[in-house]
Amino acid sequence: FWLKRLLEPGGRRSGPSPPQRPGAMATEAPGLLDQAERHLAEEEDKKALEAAQQALTLFRRSNDEAGIASSCRLVGHVLCYQGKHGEADSFVRGELNRVQASDDKAGEAKLLLALAEINCGKRGPKSRAEALDYAAKAQEKFREVKDTKMEATACLALANIELKGKDHQKGAEQALALAQKAEDMFKGAGDKKGQAAALHTVAAAHIKAKTAKAEIEPGAWIVAAQEAAKLYQEQGLRKLEAWEKVSIAQWTMIDNPRKALRLAEQALKLTREIGSAQEASALGLVVNCHLEIKDTSTAWMRKEASEAVKVAKEGVKRFKSKGDKFGEGQALMALLLAYLAKEDESQVLKVAQQAGGVFRELGDSTSEALVLQLCPQTLLKKSQTDKALQAAEQVIRRSTGFQEKFLALQGMYEVLLKAKDHRNAIAVAKEIQHLAEGAGEKRKEAAARLMLGNVHLLQEDLVEAVTLAREAQAMFHDMDAHKEEAEALRIVAEVHATGRDYEVALRAAGRAKRLLLQAGDMEGAAGTEFLALQIQLLMLVQGRGEVPDAKIDPDFAQDCAEALEFAGEAVALARKSGNKKLLASVFCTVAQLHTAAMQADQAFLAVDEAMSLFREMEDQLNMAGAMLIESDVHLISGNINKALAVVNKALTIFREEGDTQGESIALGIVEHITGPEEELVEEPQWSEEEWQRWQQEQWQAQYGHMGGAEPGQGQAEPQQAHPQETAIVKKQRAPKQDTGEKLSVNNLSQEVIQRRLMEIVRFSVDIDDDEEVDCDKPLMQMGVTSKSAVTLRNALSEELPGLNMPFTLVFDYPNINMMTELILESVPAGGGRRR
Repeated sequence: FWLKRLLEPGGRRSGPSPPQRPGAMATEAPGLLDQAERHLAEEEDKKALEAAQQALTLFRRSNDEAGIASSCRLVGHVLCYQGKHGEADSFVRGELNRVQASDDKAGEAKLLLALAEINCGKRGPKSRAEALDYAAKAQEKFREVKDTKMEATACLALANIELKGKDHQKGAEQALALAQKAEDMFKGAGDKKGQAAALHTVAAAHIKAKTAKAEIEPGAWIVAAQEAAKLYQEQGLRKLEAWEKVSIAQWTMIDNPRKALRLAEQALKLTREIGSAQEASALGLVVNCHLEIKDTSTAWMRKEASEAVKVAKEGVKRFKSKGDKFGEGQALMALLLAYLAKEDESQVLKVAQQAGGVFRELGDSTSEALVLQLCPQTLLKKSQTDKALQAAEQVIRRSTGFQEKFLALQGMYEVLLKAKDHRNAIAVAKEIQHLAEGAGEKRKEAAARLMLGNVHLLQEDLVEAVTLAREAQAMFHDMDAHKEEAEALRIVAEVHATGRDYEVALRAAGRAKRLLLQAGDMEGAAGTEFLALQIQLLMLVQGRGEVPDAKIDPDFAQDCAEALEFAGEAVALARKSGNKKLLASVFCTVAQLHTAAMQADQAFLAVDEAMSLFREMEDQLNMAGAMLIESDVHLISGNINKALAVVNKALTIFREEGDTQGESIALGIVEHITGPEEELVEEPQWSEEEWQRWQQEQWQAQYGHMGGAEPGQGQAEPQQAHPQETAIVKKQRAPKQDTGEKLSVNNLSQEVIQRRLMEIVRFSVDIDDDEEVDCDKPLMQMGVTSKSAVTLRNALSEELPGLNMPFTLVFDYPNINMMTELILESVPAGGGRRR
């Protein structure tokens, strides 16, 4: 009722107002405003809104423009506290239009500041850019009217907006300078509450710089945060004190989860004593601290996960007994995280459904969609793809708003990828793209293009994959979305690596790493460095056809040395990231590099490092993968028996774990060591008539060979067995092989190139040798697909390494004659002979 009345034109009631003395209004309205601020500090949002609206009404009756502006700003704060940012924005903006027409600088400044505070957090990058402008204008106007306290408040708003920026280091430095300036101004004005708020932002700026690996002053954040908590305590603002202590525990968790756990437990105790709404946040933090404690003992980490489950369950029970649905939902979210850490999929599914029901009651569709997303993901982990698909469809049906639909479709896309249903995955990604375009969500539109590119990469449609990834990268770049742009560059790198354009792939991976480091994502940067290391390995072993011997080929030895130097950097970055699985994977690739360089001792050391980490994590499948690399090292050491024993051990693990892909790779290595097994096929049964006819033919052949003697006339009958006795089994025909002569830039002619291209085409699409190949006929009409087009292009690139063959070779030069002309024109001067 109050808000509806205030939103009427001019903010006045349509009916007559009861008379009230101006003196009474002058004293009552400011008191109501102070009361509203106190209620908000005590997390009593309904009482705060009521008091602020009453104050606004009284200020309007007395035409107190300064009071009207202050009341409107406070109403905006309460609405934001309630999560109604859009409503707050509309309310304050309407009042700003009225004040600007009256040329009230102080009132305009307060409302501009209110808009800056409303839009600095959860309304997207465009709104934050507007907020920055509003805060700067407000600060300037407060300076003109010499209102130091409000100028400091505007300065603090600028600091908080800078903290939200994408450039972590620059944003942290600018926020710190502004927050320190605001703290000095509040201190000078004697405003302890404002000073505490500024100190909180000082601490937050230091933390942001630290996460960006650009720490400004070690330990400075804790000094500022503890001083803020002390100031809140001195003023009796216990709930703000509790909020600050929860923040301290959360920031401590970055470096020391064990210490953070003690602080979080103390903060949780305080929130319960004073009845703070921060209790749910403190409970979630205690759970997270348990889960963040890392130990070399897997049993100890499981114990921490069990403790987290216990804490979360107690929280759920407590909030239920209080009838606090919001707290219950947050506690269920914490319980979900704990069960995920325990890898208890059955409980994850059960709790996700419970949490989804609570959020549905609260009308929080975004949180509901978020927890229900865990159901298909958990079912995928249990390899229950069909049930995961059904769960994903259920989430889509329940989704209403844009964000929920986006998350639901994203979950469906992941399920379809796991099921290798690429056709439907493309359809879902296109649906996401259309949804984002309709909502004007450029970031999500770019993400959809990236999803499409990823599917095309899996289908080995490299042209479409790299086109979509580049489009997404350009969009993310324009938005300064560094992490997302890095992900697009990762796909670009993978596409070029698949197409054997290794230099281009390395450049893309290198730029992705720099962007992630700039965004403060150490783990992401380490993962990208691992990708670059894998590309280095591919350059060594795939870019040369036959792998040279590093002991006798100095060029190859030099390439190996450079790759291993790069590997050292990858190991260091993986260590810094703290991701043990990633570090173990890097060691596996390092071992492969040492193997290529014929450095068995170093390769064994790297494999041992990887095995130790995988064993620590009880990761059986990756241990088996490391064993396959170990078997290669035994082979270059000349120990065939040991190699076979190790790979057979890995084969057993793959079979026990049901990993068919790993089993296939292991069998391939066994075949490489022992030689291929003959594939036996049963010979068809002959009838008696066919047998007699065959026997007669054999006798006639034998008779002719013996010079015309009839059987039984001085010669014994040949002892030829029944074909079913000697040819019960026979080897199946081997698959068709490419046996043609390779091209060389030193001996090229139109005839040689055409003949070789025909051979490659025959081999790529399995055309019979007696079938004529038309050199003017488009290759796509002969059966060349996008995948076999890549095979053809790669074959030419290997045989003619000096020539740059584009991904679009088959599309730009669609037949053999056109390709022949391209090759002849591309031969370097003096690099070949034309006839």
